[in-house]
Amino acid sequence: MTDLLHNYKIPVPTIIPEYALKDELGRSWTKQSDSYFSWDGDFYYVWFRRNKKPEIGERIKTESFSKTIKKLYIYRNYKRGVVEFETDN
Repeated sequence: MTDLLHNYKIPVPTIIPEYALKDELGRSWTKQSDSYFSWDGDFYYVWFRRNKKPEIGERIKTESFSKTIKKLYIYRNYKRGVVEFETDN
């Protein structure tokens, strides 16, 4: 039961996958994986260091995408979170 509650609060894996994309600040990004705790929309997982926390409205550029952050979900002081990007219309 405790693992399910932890996954509900923090759906981001603790270990960064090898295929994660890096931005210019060294943060790692991957597309949200389909699971019981995934959301509908353009969501990505992010891992970051102390002074490199993503901000709402920030433009993220990696080798495969360039998007603007719409919402940011980070639980407490964890250095990983879920980011929703604005849809390009």
